[in-house]
Amino acid sequence: MSDNRPQDNGSQQNASQHPQPVIKATYSGPLPPAAELERYNQVHPNAAEIILNTFQKESQHRQQLENRQHELDRYYVKKAANLSLLGTWLGFGIGIAGLTLSGYFAYLGHAKTGAGLAVAVIAGLVGTFVYGTTQKDSQQNDQQKNK
Repeated sequence: MSDNRPQDNGSQQNASQHPQPVIKATYSGPLPPAAELERYNQVHPNAAEIILNTFQKESQHRQQLENRQHELDRYYVKKAANLSLLGTWLGFGIGIAGLTLSGYFAYLGHAKTGAGLAVAVIAGLVGTFVYGTTQKDSQQNDQQKNK
C-alpha cells in the first residue's frame, strides 16, 4: 500500500521558527492610491481603468438617485402646500356656511339654535386650527431632534 499523503520534513517546525512578516496597509477614500492601482495593473491589464470606470459609474448613479430624491422632496413639499391651502379654503367655506345658517336660524326666531350653531362652528374651526398648529410644531420638533 502506498500512502499519498505528503511527508512532513519538519517544514512545520521551520515555519514556526521563521515566521513570515505580515504587511497590512489601509487607506481611506473611494479609490485606492495610485501605487496600488499600478499593482492591480500588473495582475490584470487595464485593472486600474476598470476600477476608475466602475467608480465613475457608481458616482453618477448615486448622484442621479440624490437628484431624484430632491425632485421628490420638492414635489411633496409643493403638494403639502397645495393641500394646506385647499384645507384653508374649505375651512373658510364651512365657516361661512355655518355662520350663514346660524344667522338664518336667528332670523327665523330660533336665536338659541342660531347662537349654538355659531358657537359650534367657531369652536370647531378654532379647535381644528389649534390641533393643526400643534401637530405641525410637533413634527418640526421631531425633525430637529432627528438631525
